Amino acid sequence: MSKPAAVVAIGIFDGVHLGHQAILRTTLRRASALGALPVALTFSIHPSRILAPGHPVPLVQTFSQRCDSIRSLGIRRIYPLHFTKSLARLSPAQFVERVLFRHWNVKGVVVGRGFRFGHRRAGTVRDLDRLLRDRGAFALAVKPVLSGGTAIQSTRVRRMVSAGRVESAAKLLGRPLELVGRVETGAGLGGKTGARTVNIHVANELQPKFGVYAGWLKTAGGQGCPVPEAPDSGNPRTGFPSICEGGRCRPAVMNFGVAPTLRASRRAILEVHVLDGKRVSIRPAAVVAVDVVRFLRPERKFSNLARLKAAIQTDVARAKRILKWKRK
Repeated sequence: MSKPAAVVAIGIFDGVHLGHQAILRTTLRRASALGALPVALTFSIHPSRILAPGHPVPLVQTFSQRCDSIRSLGIRRIYPLHFTKSLARLSPAQFVERVLFRHWNVKGVVVGRGFRFGHRRAGTVRDLDRLLRDRGAFALAVKPVLSGGTAIQSTRVRRMVSAGRVESAAKLLGRPLELVGRVETGAGLGGKTGARTVNIHVANELQPKFGVYAGWLKTAGGQGCPVPEAPDSGNPRTGFPSICEGGRCRPAVMNFGVAPTLRASRRAILEVHVLDGKRVSIRPAAVVAVDVVRFLRPERKFSNLARLKAAIQTDVARAKRILKWKRK
């Protein structure tokens, strides 16, 4: 059976930020012009998990989120390459022969300008172009997308999220930061504070700064949610609702951390309090998603329950103003 003609985008694409989107959209255009299949080749884990296991890079998105973000841009074929020590030992020429041309009749490869590949990252874009030209194909390096005069990179997004600067991260991502996780049964303490919550064990490796945030809880049915100054580019996914599939977003204030006043959990949990006053019915173990829109304040331990309740009411009022939400 003949191999399909393809134009392949290569990258980790963590976060699928505006720079990644430029690479993927270029791949789509080039593939369309050649009548070829647009393909995204990405890694199922970050290479640091193998090369530097003591200091792995925390990924912005789960692998499922990343694939769904890529698909939302129009690239349906995603090839997940599992990074191994054997793969890391391949020379640039071996990578082209054993990985790229093994699966496709490659017509072109699209990457970022800083792309490196092969053993000890020896291969450059120029090397890739030479190796592909020998096979009648092309290599195209897409120029960086700038924000504030500096190239948008996943590293910048990670720093912003870790610092609680989720609005700044959204400008680089082209959409709000999304966290996903499984719903857990809580300790039933919401009644004491007047703010019942949905408790979520976050699956994302990269976790935001401990604190209180305004955002949206995504649930099934209804219409998509507005996100001030951070339009969602569409993000269809498998296993949980999406606003571009008609999913409903509930306005929420959320605390990410260990809840030091009431329970001081040993691990971080995302507690989401919905602001529309309607009951939230989500079964335990269900996978849900939240859009994190703005950081309100750091998590803190209050001296008594009354002060915690007062702080929550202030957080609720601020979140409603930020989300421009009013009860109808």
